[in-house]
Amino acid sequence: MEMNIQEVKNYLPHRYPFLLIDRVLEIEVGKSIVALKNISYNEPQFTGHFPEQPIMPGVLIIEAMAQPQESWHLNLKLANLLKVKFIC
Repeated sequence: MEMNIQEVKNYLPHRYPFLLIDRVLEIEVGKSIVALKNISYNEPQFTGHFPEQPIMPGVLIIEAMAQPQESWHLNLKLANLLKVKFIC
């Protein structure tokens, strides 16, 4: 099952800039979901994180993983996020 951005908006209350899904590529109900977010240098979160070397903030990466599974009630949970390091 695939969903375009308009269909995604029917399921999620989030809107730009906090809608972190542009398209759903695949859903296995109760098992997994594959979603896509196109990111450009013009994203507002890059303005101060970090100037001259924009990096997607780790908390937004985690949110991007959580939005699909929570919003489609797939009963998938991010188990533990202890000692997380983001490497770029």
